[in-house]
Amino acid sequence: MNNKLPEKLTLLRKHFNYAQGDVAARLGIPVTEYMKWENGNTIPPILKLKEISDLYKVTLDSLVNNTVTVQLPALEQDVSVNIPFMDQPEESTQIISQPIEEPSSATKTLEIGDTKVLNTQPIQETMITEIVDTGSIEEPAYEADTVSETKKKRSRMIIGFSIAAAAVILLGILAINLLNRNNGAQVMTNVNKLALGDKYSLYVDKSGNLVKQGVFEPPISFNGSVQLDAWYDHALGLKSNGTVVSSDNDQQIVTWSEIVMIASGRTHSVGLKADGTVVCSGSTAACRVNTWENVKEVYAGNAVTLGITEEGTVLASGDNLESVSGQTGVSAAAIGDSQILLVHTDGHVTSYSLTGAAPADTSAWSNVESAAVGSGVAVGLRSDGTVYASSADEKLVRKIQAWSDIRYVDACGNTVVGLTRTGTLKGAGDNEYGQYQADEQDDPAVEPEQLSKVENITFTETTANVQIKWDKVKNADYYEVTFSPSLTIGIPRTASNSASVPASALTDGTVYTVTVIAKANDEEEYTASEPVSVEYTYNTKTVQLNSVTGIKGTGDVASWYIDWTAVDRADYYIINIDGMMEDRTDRPVYIMDLTGYEWTDGSSHTVTVTAYSDSPTYSASEPTVIELQFNLPRYNVTVNIAGGQQIIQLPSGNYTLAEILTYIEIPDGFTVTDDVYSEYSITSNYGITVNGKFEPEEGGEANHG
Repeated sequence: MNNKLPEKLTLLRKHFNYAQGDVAARLGIPVTEYMKWENGNTIPPILKLKEISDLYKVTLDSLVNNTVTVQLPALEQDVSVNIPFMDQPEESTQIISQPIEEPSSATKTLEIGDTKVLNTQPIQETMITEIVDTGSIEEPAYEADTVSETKKKRSRMIIGFSIAAAAVILLGILAINLLNRNNGAQVMTNVNKLALGDKYSLYVDKSGNLVKQGVFEPPISFNGSVQLDAWYDHALGLKSNGTVVSSDNDQQIVTWSEIVMIASGRTHSVGLKADGTVVCSGSTAACRVNTWENVKEVYAGNAVTLGITEEGTVLASGDNLESVSGQTGVSAAAIGDSQILLVHTDGHVTSYSLTGAAPADTSAWSNVESAAVGSGVAVGLRSDGTVYASSADEKLVRKIQAWSDIRYVDACGNTVVGLTRTGTLKGAGDNEYGQYQADEQDDPAVEPEQLSKVENITFTETTANVQIKWDKVKNADYYEVTFSPSLTIGIPRTASNSASVPASALTDGTVYTVTVIAKANDEEEYTASEPVSVEYTYNTKTVQLNSVTGIKGTGDVASWYIDWTAVDRADYYIINIDGMMEDRTDRPVYIMDLTGYEWTDGSSHTVTVTAYSDSPTYSASEPTVIELQFNLPRYNVTVNIAGGQQIIQLPSGNYTLAEILTYIEIPDGFTVTDDVYSEYSITSNYGITVNGKFEPEEGGEANHG
């Protein structure tokens, strides 16, 4: 049976008008993981299935049981009237506003300052059960003589009732706004007028209109927001009556009231109440804020929430926040993907890492009022409207720091936007989705900067290479090195401040002119440095071979075997014996033919061995001179004589019986009867039986042995 779960997940998500990222954020998982569930590649864990059933208000059995059809729950109706956007030309910027026509003179109004509020007292008992969108009704084009007067009257009644219903709803909304104002919640209207997401930017212009740039479809309920905050695809809007709306239609925050400041995190929303307490919806780690008191500002990030008390003390909810929690003398904060900035009351800024990576260097910043952090960029807004920036992208830094008259700044990813006091939106960095309008006047052409010249060129020779080094040049991406006269091989450009040239490509004793130029990948930003040339004379580097060690010799009557330890990089050896005989061997061993040499066992001889190389890089070793004894191998000779046995040790060679008998003890009275001139070749252990007789004593009889 096919798995019906992916189909049910898709059906429910679309029924609730959620994007895949919305559901993933609510479940606290990566969107790629959720997509695998809808694609049928993986199955959610049972705990996540329970969260999904709670999210959509369906039973767990209807989700996982292939034989049960999931029942789509009825959608809750928003208390506000959703008026669709009017069709507009396709532009990157949309101004979202819904002006309300003034009531007729017959309607009583209450005046609060310059604001006219309809008196809703006469319609408190009215209930609206249906709203008809008059803008979408088109009457059918019947022939005049076939349209009945009754149908015409009915159409007029429906239209009239629709207009009246809409008016009643508007009156009700105005009444609620009036009542909320009377609750005393003073919404902060001097913060968060600008919000930057991953694909969009939102801001409130001088007329109070919501302006959007990029890819974002905010609910109509965002209209009239006086504060905005965003984190990637999650956005919040705060109304002047202290209520909050969200891009993901979080039903929990709909119940919030008396909110004076908002903060949007990755998967959570934060609201600061007028009494200094904090409410939160979403990430458990970031929402441990229910005990906070006397808070004046709130900030949110990826599973992180910060609060700043009236006294300037930092409160923190989330993991790995020990470095910022409890900090004092703080007036504002900013939370990015990997770091936190704290703005202190004296205007200096400190940065703290969330990931272990080095945070932005803000040590030189001063007079900062607010800050913003993205992925690879941090900015600080000064009281005079100028902006500090810290990033590895120096072009981005220069563009941001050229801004002036800035009132609000925000950052997301590698994008930074700033809203001027006159209501102009400036932007820098990634603009893939049109988060800001690129304006050449905002980014005037800048003459390319020439890279500095290379300094301190040095050379180091080895037997195999010549290493060239120099000091790094700021903003250089690579270097080019050339030789004159030119070499037989090319030297590739190098990203490091060094290059290596094979010694085989150079000629001994030649004077070369070596030139080094620093260059950048972006030639519109940095032009190549002036070339720097130095003269260099190449002399072949020679290394003397190590001396021969471990010389030893063994011999026999025909040869003398001499060997030694091989020398690294030696190609052959010259051996000299007794200063008279010299020979060459390609191996660390030499065999001397002793034919014609009358060397005696144990004789001493002078042996000299020198190592050589075929490469001019290596010179001959120092000769090794050693005195060696010529020792023949010795073997055991067992002599059986007169019923006894004697063992002697003789050097290898040829012996007569008489010579052998000189090494043994002949019994008294024993006479050898064997031929004493017979020869024996001793080349291994040997046994000899000697025949003879004992001479008889006087008057006795002879015995034979």
